[in-house]
Amino acid sequence: MGALRLKRVVRHWRRLSRADRRLAIEAMSLVLVARGFLRTLPFRRTVLVFGLEEGGGVTDEEGPAPEGARAVGRVVQAVASRLPSDSTCLEQALAGSAMLRRRGMRSSIHLGVSNQEGNADLTAHAWLQCRADLVTGASESPFFTRVATFSAGPAPRQLGIDTKLEHAAYREYSTLRALGLQRELISVLRHLADDGVDEVVVLKGIPLAQRLFGSVAQREMIDIDLLVHRADTFHALESLRRMGYSPYLDMPVEMDRRHELALQRKGDHGLHQLDLHWSPFDPAFGSVDERDVWSQTELFEHQGVKCHVFNPAMTIVHLANHYASHAFDEPKVLRDFAAAWNLWSPQVGEDRLMEITVATGQRIPLVVALARAGRAGLLSAASPALHSTRASAIVWLLEHRWGRTSASRIGLRLLGSRFDRGMRWMFAAVFPPRGVMEILYGEGSDAHLAASYLIRPAEIVVKAALTRGSDRLMEFSGDSP
Repeated sequence: MGALRLKRVVRHWRRLSRADRRLAIEAMSLVLVARGFLRTLPFRRTVLVFGLEEGGGVTDEEGPAPEGARAVGRVVQAVASRLPSDSTCLEQALAGSAMLRRRGMRSSIHLGVSNQEGNADLTAHAWLQCRADLVTGASESPFFTRVATFSAGPAPRQLGIDTKLEHAAYREYSTLRALGLQRELISVLRHLADDGVDEVVVLKGIPLAQRLFGSVAQREMIDIDLLVHRADTFHALESLRRMGYSPYLDMPVEMDRRHELALQRKGDHGLHQLDLHWSPFDPAFGSVDERDVWSQTELFEHQGVKCHVFNPAMTIVHLANHYASHAFDEPKVLRDFAAAWNLWSPQVGEDRLMEITVATGQRIPLVVALARAGRAGLLSAASPALHSTRASAIVWLLEHRWGRTSASRIGLRLLGSRFDRGMRWMFAAVFPPRGVMEILYGEGSDAHLAASYLIRPAEIVVKAALTRGSDRLMEFSGDSP
């Protein structure tokens, strides 16, 4: 970079506000991350890291993009033009897509090839679209024919509500999705019962929405979580396969290392996601005898279909564990926990709750969840005076900036877990068995697998950063979904 160009960059930087500087740093970091991954990883792996799925995409009928999306496009292109070496259009599109995803906006990256007459060389171009507007790469896109599209939805944790109009639209979408999940759940339960798997616990989901809030429309839901007896796991899996479900990845069911298997199927109303559990608790935070788990269930009937659910005491403890498995940083789960605590803790009693907490090894998750919910003003029922040095350390870290960074999520999970199980979980997450690596990345040679192991820790951290929203625990509002 020439001296004159550097002076112009410094002069422009000094004129920026603090907010604009943060936005520019975020854009520059993501452009450089995209550059690094594109140069070191296969494109299909880079797409997965950035949370993109092939196909789909936004449509012109969705109207113009929000001003925030256009601002992201401007800052990405401005930063890219001022880096020492010019950034490619694909690097800019990936960075812009990640920034929009963090802000809860859907976008699509389109890849095209040149269709100009008389051009002997085949050139490629990438542009980013949000709603009807092109965010990056707009000036050259008319000269290219689109050959592939990769879409990205909002980050799972990010609500992405900036105005009341968008809020209403989101609530309508959430309600329609809940009704679709309700239909699918009833169909799945009936199919499993017909195949002889009639003892099924529905974790969270539709029953929890009904029990806590009285309506499926009052709780944000993404997938279906079912718990079956360990002995019924493979029978249930085969039954779900016949229904059209298949694993995201054809990975072995390692019952000693894992506690669930993610499945999906394409239905008439879109993609259905289902997690099949053989243990309700994240193994990093302790384990409990299966007989003790099933002794804490009760029957629940919904639209003529019966299933099992956890009783109130076990539901509270399970939600605390679920919060811990999200590195104590998932507002939606904390809202569920607080609602369950407010509704059921007075009738269950402190002694009964402590008995189940000790039996399941969930003391630290429960203490952290109570502390965080209390500080957020979500608790109306009294909470017991519980003390834990490690729980206090987690709460302190979460309330400071360095405790809320994406890189700290693995550390927070480890701090909240039983150290022996937590260390095994962390090692298996970063360095999975060779067979799992081959399934994940399709790389059979020792050299490729060695390179994948070296890159994987950075890949995990970057992926966590790209899917992290900007919402904060203390920013809850009474009408948030």
